[in-house]
Amino acid sequence: MKEKEKDFEKRLVEDFSFELEFDGQKLHNFLEKANMPLDLVPEQTLLELNCGKLVNGEFVINNSGLLFFAKNPQRMLPGVFIRCSRLKGTNFIDKQKIAGNLCGMVDEAMVFVKRNTRVAAKFDGFKRIDIEEYPYTAIREAIVNAVCHRDYCIENNVFVNIFDDRVEIISPGPIPNNLTVEEIRGKSIPRNMVILELFER
Repeated sequence: MKEKEKDFEKRLVEDFSFELEFDGQKLHNFLEKANMPLDLVPEQTLLELNCGKLVNGEFVINNSGLLFFAKNPQRMLPGVFIRCSRLKGTNFIDKQKIAGNLCGMVDEAMVFVKRNTRVAAKFDGFKRIDIEEYPYTAIREAIVNAVCHRDYCIENNVFVNIFDDRVEIISPGPIPNNLTVEEIRGKSIPRNMVILELFER
């Protein structure tokens, strides 16, 4: 893995204005979902989450913290979007460019997927059982993986493309450490460990 790529998620964002650009509500929502304490000052919590460090006694956010807890991450990282498309052949039926923080983008991408795929139903006695065209849990996991393991040094987007017969999820960047598809099969080699750990909380 290239050194520039390896250091991306811990790289400090020196010109980030914590007072103006930090979104406390996003942090609060994250901590609630993760069942983490809500009574610490934000800077202390972010330090514990590996989302920044102290520089001369002042907290400075890093790229991981920016991607999760900034009001507008795209101001500093303009290439970080999820582009969703529903295609019929080569024609676009529906498309959406999703911005925001990483958790919010994944949630919005799932709304798009559900809007553009079908759910059938069968009944077992009086009980209705929904049958998803594609298993939404697996689709969400694939989108999260694409966001976690993409190369953020490349200014490109994660793509979610829905066709009549398949869903394609494309993540920017080659396989880490110059491995081949065969070499990586069955192995876990996270590109962005801090981002992965935040999603796993």
